[in-house]
Amino acid sequence: MRSANNDSALILFDKAIAIDKTYYLPHSNKALMYLNSREYDKALTESEKAIQANPDLAEGWAFAGTLHEKMGDSETAMKYYKKSIEIYDKRISDPEKKERIHANRVSRAFSLILLGQENEGKEELRKLKAEKPNDIVIDELLKITKQEYMDQMFSN
Repeated sequence: MRSANNDSALILFDKAIAIDKTYYLPHSNKALMYLNSREYDKALTESEKAIQANPDLAEGWAFAGTLHEKMGDSETAMKYYKKSIEIYDKRISDPEKKERIHANRVSRAFSLILLGQENEGKEELRKLKAEKPNDIVIDELLKITKQEYMDQMFSN
């Protein structure tokens, strides 16, 4: 996949799926490959399979939401963004996932922006920036609008 040998990568991903149908990562990787080749319907299919295999994958719900939105189904996209936020909320409140709280809060804030709650999402990002002033990911997220993100994501 990294060497842009997509046909071989797809064959290997399919073999991994055949071995373990519950493994979400090959589906996620296939979705990214299809996104890069602008095959959005196939990207969405693989993204849906990834979240079926791992329903607690908040990132997968948000990604599938952007694909639904791109395909013109904003109602489903909004449900998926909300689902990602629910999962991030669970992660953030889980004491066993304490080491990943910051990353989950950043991702939750971005899901809020995708959901259309840009002010709330940006405010959370500003709070996080105050806590970790050197976090360059937050700097980039504070600069970008949802529309700019969507344009970048689908402009390959």
